[in-house]
Amino acid sequence: MEPIISFRLDKIPGSGVLVIGNHDLYNYYHLRIVLSKDKSVVIYDRVLESAPSYIIDGLNSNTTYYVEISYGDNPEGEFTLFHTRTTFAMTWYFVKVDYNDNDGNRGPSSRLVVSTTSNVSIPLDSIIPSRMGCEFLGWSTSSTDSEPMFQPEDSISFNASSTDRYTPDEIVLYAVWRIIPGFNPRSTEIDWTSSMSQTYEFYLVDPDTWGDYRSIDTVTKCSIERDRTIQTLGSATIDSTENLGECYIRAYLVVDQNGLHRREPLGTFLVQTPSISFDGKSTSISLDAYTPLIELKGTMPPIGYSLVKGQNIMDAASMLCREKMRAPVVRASASDVLEDNFISNLDDTWLTFVDDLIANAKFRFGLDEMSRVIFEPEQDIASLQSVWTYDDSNSSILYPAVTNERDLYGIPNVVEVVYTASVGYKFARIVNDDPNSPVSTVSRGREVVYRDTNPNFIGIPTQEYIDNYAIQLLRNLSCLEHKITYKHGYCPVRIGDCVTLNYKKAGLENVRAQVVSQTIDCTTGCPVSETAVYTTKLWR
Repeated sequence: MEPIISFRLDKIPGSGVLVIGNHDLYNYYHLRIVLSKDKSVVIYDRVLESAPSYIIDGLNSNTTYYVEISYGDNPEGEFTLFHTRTTFAMTWYFVKVDYNDNDGNRGPSSRLVVSTTSNVSIPLDSIIPSRMGCEFLGWSTSSTDSEPMFQPEDSISFNASSTDRYTPDEIVLYAVWRIIPGFNPRSTEIDWTSSMSQTYEFYLVDPDTWGDYRSIDTVTKCSIERDRTIQTLGSATIDSTENLGECYIRAYLVVDQNGLHRREPLGTFLVQTPSISFDGKSTSISLDAYTPLIELKGTMPPIGYSLVKGQNIMDAASMLCREKMRAPVVRASASDVLEDNFISNLDDTWLTFVDDLIANAKFRFGLDEMSRVIFEPEQDIASLQSVWTYDDSNSSILYPAVTNERDLYGIPNVVEVVYTASVGYKFARIVNDDPNSPVSTVSRGREVVYRDTNPNFIGIPTQEYIDNYAIQLLRNLSCLEHKITYKHGYCPVRIGDCVTLNYKKAGLENVRAQVVSQTIDCTTGCPVSETAVYTTKLWR
């Protein structure tokens, strides 16, 4: 009598599990299971003792497999083939659903739907977006529709064709709004320089949907750091009376002003609980919190991991981030490709690997207001548009103390370039002796020399070429970075933004600077300590 068996194929993105159920555990002691690819390459061949089920994992998507099962009493003896499984392919279909708030805010995040059949049933998110002065009617596939096609939590049937999770089919749903009668749309903006009521709200965040799912009312203190100079772009410290374990928390500044209500997201953080203290009356729990980029920092590429020459850089970066972290990733479009194979270093994390990768396309990591991962192009301050002006007129939010740090010490006033080759030797020396320059030999009364002994030239340079190279090198080295630190009440400025500093009391007039760090204290007035930098040329 042959054993009675059954098959179940569990399909998950990127891998698969074949479960073979054994429904006759007593008549036969051993089963031999052979799994091959296309009836040729054997990838699994084992003799197993009688058990309720046998699991074969690590199977690939979109690959055909062939199964043969034999039975026998003695693991060293003969086995009788009694079952062959016709070929089957493990196929998944991928559909990405994007929600466009259509001038609203706080709508659902994008979602990747995975299906084992091409006829995909897509459940819509339950989150409802908001828009000042408007009523949300539902979702539609056109941004200009006045009537909705779907409601939150409806299901959409979609005929999918993509079997690649990194290039899924896409559906874009647009919010449909109705303007509330009598509403004045010109009164929708918060005046951050005027008085307002401010409170804070904190929510647990579902890492799969990136939406809020439970309010937290046990937070007693919160301080948020945004810093462009550190790998993860920031952190936070949160005190709570509730032990939340490891989870994502989102903080909001809630503003009410002249009938306007606004929730300003301050960031989303992965929290852990490093310490718990008790003062005899109450328990205080300290939570260390990190930006979502910590998930990239915590894991490493396999040794020797590489991307092949010719691959699109930003497509590869988006793919890796989506695969290695849970936060949504906003894809950046760029045509730059790898000019050579890009190989990981032994000490690389996924964060440093991707950071070095996107630097080849002149991009850097960024986070938006909901802490979704974005890729920001590298830009000079001169090419950025100022988003905010700090001046005497908004002194109601700008605190009086301003510091201007600068370091002239390492700036040279002499550059020497030494070129040696088999064909000969060339030398150039350029001196900044301009009495109007604060770092010149005249102003300083001494020389500060920078010598370049290994210039990278293509071909054999002329003396004129080396002289011009030395002039440009001294010009580049004669730039002074100013680091301006000031404090203000909250306004919608983020790190990476360009601001105009026109604070004459501090000697700053129409200075354009880029914000590199912020410390936000979630206390009365929501004070923000901010640092911005700009450069000045000290020669020519």
